[in-house]
Amino acid sequence: MEIQLLGAIGVRTGNGNVHSPPRTAAMRLLAVLAIEASTQVSETALLDAVWGDSRRTPAPGTLRRNIDFLRDTLANAGGSRDWVTWDPRSHSWTLAVNPRVVDYHRFLDEIDIARTDADWDRLHHALSTQQYQLLPTIENGWADTVRHHFSLRRSAAVKALFTHLLNAHRVDDLVALLGPCEDDIVKDETLLRMGSEALAAAGRHAEITTWESRIADRVRDERGAGRSADTYAHLQRLIADPPGPTTTNAASALAVTLGLPRDIPEFIGRDQELHTLLTAVQRATDSGVTTIAIHAIDGMPGVGKTALGIHAAHLLAPRFPDGQLLLKLDAHAPGQKPRTPFDALHSLLTAIGVHADILSRHKTVGERELLWRTLTANRRMLLVLDDAATSDQVAPLLPATPGCLVIITSRNRLPELDDVYPLTLDILSPDEGAQMLLRLAHRTPETTNAHEVARIVELCGRLPIAIAIIASQLRIHPAWSTRYLADQLAHAYDRLDELHAGERSVRAVFDTSVHDLPTDQHELFTLLGVHHGPEIDEYAAAALADTTPARARHLLDALYTRHLIQETSPRRYRLHDLLRVYAHTHATHLDPEHQYQATTRVLDYYLHTTYTAASHLPIYRTPSTTATLTPPRHPQPITDTSHAMAWLTTELLTFLTAIDHTHLTHPRHTLHLSTTLHPFLRTAGHWHHAHTIHHTALTVAIRTHDPQAHATTLNDLGTMYRLRSELPAAQEALSQALHLYTKIGDRRGQANALKELGTVYRLRVELPAAQEALSQSLQLFTDIGDRLGQANALNDLGTVYRLRSELPAAQEALSQALHLYTEIGDRRGQANVLNDLGIVDWTRGELPAAQKASSQSLQLFTDIGDRLGQGNALKDLGLVYRLRGELPAAQKALSQSLQLFTDIGSRIGQGNALNDLGTVYRLRGELPAAQKASSQSLQLFTDIGDRLGQANALNGLGLVYRLRGELPAAQKALSQSLQLFTDIGDRHGQANALNALGTVYRLRGELPAAQKASSQSLQLCTDIGDLHGQANAHLETGIVHHRTREHHLAITHLTQALYLFTQVENVDGQAETHNALGDLSLDHPAAGDPHIHFTTALTLARECDSRLHVANALVGQARCHYRTGNNSQAVPLLQRALVIYLEIHAPEATQITNLLHALDADSDRIDTPPSHS
Repeated sequence: MEIQLLGAIGVRTGNGNVHSPPRTAAMRLLAVLAIEASTQVSETALLDAVWGDSRRTPAPGTLRRNIDFLRDTLANAGGSRDWVTWDPRSHSWTLAVNPRVVDYHRFLDEIDIARTDADWDRLHHALSTQQYQLLPTIENGWADTVRHHFSLRRSAAVKALFTHLLNAHRVDDLVALLGPCEDDIVKDETLLRMGSEALAAAGRHAEITTWESRIADRVRDERGAGRSADTYAHLQRLIADPPGPTTTNAASALAVTLGLPRDIPEFIGRDQELHTLLTAVQRATDSGVTTIAIHAIDGMPGVGKTALGIHAAHLLAPRFPDGQLLLKLDAHAPGQKPRTPFDALHSLLTAIGVHADILSRHKTVGERELLWRTLTANRRMLLVLDDAATSDQVAPLLPATPGCLVIITSRNRLPELDDVYPLTLDILSPDEGAQMLLRLAHRTPETTNAHEVARIVELCGRLPIAIAIIASQLRIHPAWSTRYLADQLAHAYDRLDELHAGERSVRAVFDTSVHDLPTDQHELFTLLGVHHGPEIDEYAAAALADTTPARARHLLDALYTRHLIQETSPRRYRLHDLLRVYAHTHATHLDPEHQYQATTRVLDYYLHTTYTAASHLPIYRTPSTTATLTPPRHPQPITDTSHAMAWLTTELLTFLTAIDHTHLTHPRHTLHLSTTLHPFLRTAGHWHHAHTIHHTALTVAIRTHDPQAHATTLNDLGTMYRLRSELPAAQEALSQALHLYTKIGDRRGQANALKELGTVYRLRVELPAAQEALSQSLQLFTDIGDRLGQANALNDLGTVYRLRSELPAAQEALSQALHLYTEIGDRRGQANVLNDLGIVDWTRGELPAAQKASSQSLQLFTDIGDRLGQGNALKDLGLVYRLRGELPAAQKALSQSLQLFTDIGSRIGQGNALNDLGTVYRLRGELPAAQKASSQSLQLFTDIGDRLGQANALNGLGLVYRLRGELPAAQKALSQSLQLFTDIGDRHGQANALNALGTVYRLRGELPAAQKASSQSLQLCTDIGDLHGQANAHLETGIVHHRTREHHLAITHLTQALYLFTQVENVDGQAETHNALGDLSLDHPAAGDPHIHFTTALTLARECDSRLHVANALVGQARCHYRTGNNSQAVPLLQRALVIYLEIHAPEATQITNLLHALDADSDRIDTPPSHS
């Protein structure tokens, strides 16, 4: 980000957009504070600078209001409102930013550093690229003073540079500055004379009169003066007697190097590429190939092709005793045309000793090619052809003998060359880039910050030339830290301005690749700097360039061949980071209307294609309004749901970037994209991105005073808050949306907002409020005939009824919703309601029906790509598996569910899945894992304020504490759980907590309290029709009656428990009940054969993988054997049980250990309480 005072005043973001304050006074405030960046400015001085020339004194509060406008501008541009600070002690304001963030300061620092270091090329670049006026829209005394001081410092730099260039006879460079420095020349007659001397020295004395006349006209118009007599006389002498230029014939320089240039010492990286090249040469040598070995190293500008080629040539040189040649083909040499094959062959033949008179008789390329191949036929030579342009340029230069090796370097791919081994260089790896930076900067890892080094490498795009340039800056500035340099690069408006040193410049390297592009390729490359998004395909490029997809594909392929873009996947392309900066800089020079129309076309394309893709996705509501679309000339077809999801997922980052960069210039596209993307973002679980997009759209809707869009974005934002478990924020946004919909009379909007509010109330367990909101929503949907809305409201109402334990009402509402969803073909709705019906089924003990419903729901959610729905269906399937005693299947389903919830950021889903996993771990006897899962669940629910979730997690923790023998902790957790369930009116939860508390009371010997709690639980479960709950309550009541020696009542309750567990297919419950009946049978024979009960319990417990029940059954069998005097069989059973108790950290381990010791001491009996819990 950059604060811009040179040119349009404002805050420029990294993509080039300028955010200007909305008021003139706020703009002046920005200018004053930026000029004094990081320095306190008294309120008096600020008022004088901004309003000093005004005839009226600003009204009280005006300054503060405009400060707020300025803060808003900074925030909208990606900065912070807190950057503008007030010090009440000194009554002063400060813009708390690094002065280098301000282009004014950065430019002055740049020219000062360049002059101090005598880095004349750097000074030349700074002065030639900065041509914007300072504070052009501010006309007052303060601005005049600032401009005057700025002009003095700039003119001094220009004069110093002109003096150096004249003394160094670099007159062409000075002439090139006459245009960029014309404003300075107008103000200083000395510069006029120096410019005239340069024109004369360059042999362009005839141009002096015209040029000087233009300057003289400007001097008269702007300064009301003319040139002096001395200057006039000096100009006349130059025109009459020009010194003329001194020239040399560059073509006479030798283009070919005998031997090889100096290798790079301590060459870093490229190990894989070197291995590939050297291995290929070795294989060719070993196999005795009969064709020439050609290796083409291609890659983007500055990636290090020549360096690698020369390094590889040095390594291979001993294999070629007849010599090594390097020929520069000058495809991208500044100011030169690519060398022709005719001239290249001349250089090669001369290098191997062919006399000029022989060359003069070979007058065609063909004749020289034949001569070259004849003379090299019996030689083993290594030839490096550097910077090749095309295959046609290279082909005539290739020797004919298989003993030769040719290494070609080129910025272009050369597919036309047959039998070539292509080797494309990519940018460096992060580690290679860091090594290169440190080596060239003469720094060590011990004295540098590794994180800042990595930042610099990434800001250099991992491009070798950029890293080398930046390393040279660190090398000659030992006082610079890596953090300072990284910040300098990060805050640069145009990063390429920082990537130059002396004659080396990343921009110059890029210029040589782009300058000679054909017009259509050049235009598309420039327009890629307008495109907002990391990648682009042929359809988007066609919209951007206003052409056909076929033509765009051809142009993209051409740029790809020239390594100006990269192909990330078939027919998708991206710019390297530095090339993106370069293209964007070029795009800023386009006609603003042309740039705006290109952006509009590509946004129209994305909006239209998004709308087409969204038509294949499930909808969540009937929209109140429809988007107004401008179809692109060549729309991309989207054929089905999978295609739609794939395209939307691929382009998601493009949407985010485009909306962020264009919401100020294209508000309509932002609003429509936000609404159109909502179903996809919700379905795919991209809730964080959805929040960002909807929040941006909300600011646009407010700024454009669009109440309909304002309400819609609030509704969408509220939904995302709800999905992210931010329920207070969701309620606030949805309440505002409802108010706006009501105000504008949009009944469908009201109904949608009420439905979402009802869901929020339900999640906050405010069930009466939820039922009222959903009932109002249902009525509105019914009145306007919106069947999708009716189904949505009925679905949520069914869930509310279930939570209130009104299962018949829940079944009725959900069945109506399913009927409506099926009629209108809404698969998402069908999936949701099927899952909710499955929950009702398992609550009523109908596990097969529950499993079928949840399985159908999961399949539908999977088909439409709804990850939240998949998570919910898997969670409920896991619950059904657990109730059926299929614990491995339950754990697998719940683990998959947890992963989905984690991926999409659903904290409510994570909490529920963790708590259910804790239950599975508990049933499998894995108590540490169970406690950890339930504790994590409790923390999540506490963080988001979900009381129902807290109650369930506390219930799970209480059960774990009870199994570990920590009865006080268990009683506390279960009592807290019971209180929460009672407060929110969840009778199902109350019944579970009461039954678990009854068990704790029993284990503590408080049998009356245990019986009371279990009886209350049984009554609640009977009232709500919860068969599972009834079975558990009968089981606990039966155990209590056993303890109170009411054996007939114990038999009645345990038998009923076994019947119910069998009816609902709960294998775990059946195993536990058989263990309890076995214990009872040992004391009361009417309860049946204890050995049969324990054996049955063991079989069932192993079937459902309940290790605790397995251990309890083994102890029961041991007691049966001991009763018959068969100690030899009892002891091994107890030992097996002990191993399990120890593994699952069960408190029974101590009891069984004591029993085994007693048996070893020939104890006369086994005196243990019932082994069940």
